[in-house]
Amino acid sequence: MGAPDDGGTSAQVAELIARLRGDDRYARPLLVPDGERSFYLPVREIVRLEADGNDVVVRARRGSYVLRATLDSMEARLDPSTFARVTRSHVVNIDEIAEVHPWFHGDQKLVLRDGTELGWSRRYAAKRPDLLR
Repeated sequence: MGAPDDGGTSAQVAELIARLRGDDRYARPLLVPDGERSFYLPVREIVRLEADGNDVVVRARRGSYVLRATLDSMEARLDPSTFARVTRSHVVNIDEIAEVHPWFHGDQKLVLRDGTELGWSRRYAAKRPDLLR
């Protein structure tokens, strides 16, 4: 017969369930407007986000959508294990990066799977050294 449960097992089970569910701090689907309607866009379909004045343009595999938001607020809603801020005006889906090339003065040049080329400033690259290993 085992020892009485001191509550540690319950805490371990709760932690395991939380890990399996994922982190609820980050958006999974993103509600985006499309003409007269809105729909939920799975975040895995987002290629990149681009600041445009007071808006953010969400570039996805199936089109582009404009949201009234700041890039900072959008970045906070996206999982950093999937998305990285690369410049003051761009956040990219890490899985969409096809190539990384050294550029000038410590900056990097990114080539995305769709052919888009973006700079990755050394300031933002320094915040994500895990992506340059």
